[in-house]
Amino acid sequence: MYEVEIKAKAKKDTLARLRALGSMTKEVSEKDTYYRHPCRDFAKTDEALRVRESEGRLLLTYKGPKMDATTKTRQEENMEVFKEIYPILASLGFKEVRKVEKKRELYTLKDALASFDSVKGLGQFMELEICAEKKSEIPKAKKKLFSVFSELGFEKNDSITSSYLELLLAKK
Repeated sequence: MYEVEIKAKAKKDTLARLRALGSMTKEVSEKDTYYRHPCRDFAKTDEALRVRESEGRLLLTYKGPKMDATTKTRQEENMEVFKEIYPILASLGFKEVRKVEKKRELYTLKDALASFDSVKGLGQFMELEICAEKKSEIPKAKKKLFSVFSELGFEKNDSITSSYLELLLAKK
């Protein structure tokens, strides 16, 4: 599966626009723990491995390298796991890099999932996402996302391709 995503620093009216144009589905708190591979530098390969804790569930996620310069489009694979994943990752040599904590309001908006994120240590952001099953569906998904992005008051150059982890690590 491919995650096609656009992210931007929230503007003053972003939340009001999201609420006016979309339908809120839920509010969640998420704690993401990112890991360093014992033999491969994820920073160089532009990959990520994380465990997300949210709503009493754990989700192990692999994110492949970003596929273009204007969005955060990448392969993404998810698997629900249990707390036993932590000692398994440690036994395999994976080391914790950093935790990313956020409060997230989720909205549906014209075939897209929109989120308004308050990220601890970074501030507020807006993300738009569409999942594509096939690589051939990515251009259509990007076109839809940039259309919604525009409706929310953003321009193409407002798009941020760095992850929250990258933004937090850059702040050090």
